[in-house]
Amino acid sequence: MMMDALPNVTLVGTHTLGILSGMLGKSIADYYTTYSNQRLVNADGRYYEVTGVEPDLELEIFPKNRVMSGHLEAIRKVVDIIEQGQNTL
Repeated sequence: MMMDALPNVTLVGTHTLGILSGMLGKSIADYYTTYSNQRLVNADGRYYEVTGVEPDLELEIFPKNRVMSGHLEAIRKVVDIIEQGQNTL
């Protein structure tokens, strides 16, 4: 979210889950609940809790069938994109 404010940054990956702040737990009798402990906004004042941050280039980093090797494959793909001067996958 913070890096997105920089003009020379391209966000690559998957849409985040919208979990940005630490959780504050509260108990009332037998019940326990958690809430976002902070309200984090970007440089434009946009709030991403719940909605998440959307990448500029969608790329799955940790596919279920290749959890251990997916990160390295994704980095290689990003390097290829940079070397080829592309801005899409």
